[in-house]
Amino acid sequence: MSNNPHFMNMTADTLGKSLLQGLIQEIRIMPDCWQKLPEAKQQDIIDRLERQVRNAATIAVHTIAGGDRDTVYGKLESMTAKDKMKAVFVVNPSNPHKEDLLFAVNKDCLLIIGGANEFTEGMDQVKPDPDQNPLDLNGGDHDMEDAGAWGGMQPADDSDVGDAEFQELPQLTVERFAGHTLGEIAIGVATKKDVFDAAWLQSRFALTTEEAERVVLQLLDQGVIVLEQENEESRELNTYRVVKKPGDIALDLE
Repeated sequence: MSNNPHFMNMTADTLGKSLLQGLIQEIRIMPDCWQKLPEAKQQDIIDRLERQVRNAATIAVHTIAGGDRDTVYGKLESMTAKDKMKAVFVVNPSNPHKEDLLFAVNKDCLLIIGGANEFTEGMDQVKPDPDQNPLDLNGGDHDMEDAGAWGGMQPADDSDVGDAEFQELPQLTVERFAGHTLGEIAIGVATKKDVFDAAWLQSRFALTTEEAERVVLQLLDQGVIVLEQENEESRELNTYRVVKKPGDIALDLE
């Protein structure tokens, strides 16, 4: 897990988001797991993980801030300022240091203002993968319906129908990956991504780990993609860059 890019590139203000994304990435690379879950189920998992990450980040911040001191977490309910400033805190009755707090009445206590919120920004931006129609490679967008989006010839204007020459499309390769040909996957990838990894490929096209690995090898061999960044411990975490445009990729790619 130490080589997961989300864990390696954490910053203070996005600690929670990076942890959540890293956990989701670890689930994505599990064979036949994440990519077979519908969008709603993925969202349920993200919600549960978000709660756990938020709780863990809160405890970590309080532990680090408190050092070796006994600490009591509470919410500031009210604040009054007259001759003196008086603050009222609401503390969970199950807190292990509640008795220490009782004995601390009329004694000096250290208050640290703040919490984990500043470290958990952006967690709501982690979203599930949209449900995929088996034949809808672009996630429901309509840009693939445009003329020429799949490569090959564009239809001629009606006025030139009589003189138009149509090229017969070659037969598609027999080998399919989760119902998709290699050419369809290549065009779908080139349409949507500049850089991707095997986990995204699995999720996008509902591929198994073995299918995703075979597709990557064939796309590399065909010159559709090149290796962007190699992970020394797991090639499943390698990233690849698309170097061909959709119109330059043949549907009968094999």
